Amino acid sequence: MEDAAQRRSPRLRAWSFLRSVPRTCPQVSGDLARLRGAVSLETEARCWAALRSYCKAARAAMGGARKADLAEARSTACPPRRALALQLRAEKKRLLSELEAALVAVESRSRKAGKPLSTVAMP
Repeated sequence: MEDAAQRRSPRLRAWSFLRSVPRTCPQVSGDLARLRGAVSLETEARCWAALRSYCKAARAAMGGARKADLAEARSTACPPRRALALQLRAEKKRLLSELEAALVAVESRSRKAGKPLSTVAMP
């Protein structure tokens, strides 16, 4: 039953794919069921680092501070369409920040435990 739930979860499918990216060809060409589970702390750490780098780059590409976007969106001089776009951009930045913080936390807990912990429960 758990396996069926894992196959339907897009988060688990994406994480399984991300685990395969930093591996070598012989590692990937083996049993695909092994990619569903965490193999080693080092492999998971590379995946977490890749996601953290993406979060940081995405936030940098959006430019400016989240609070500045919200302040501009709340000003009376801002047109409604621009205000909505600024609110959306601020929310994207907030979500990326939360994901990055969750990745740092799960990596820290995993390193203390000496084994990879679940990343499925992250926000």
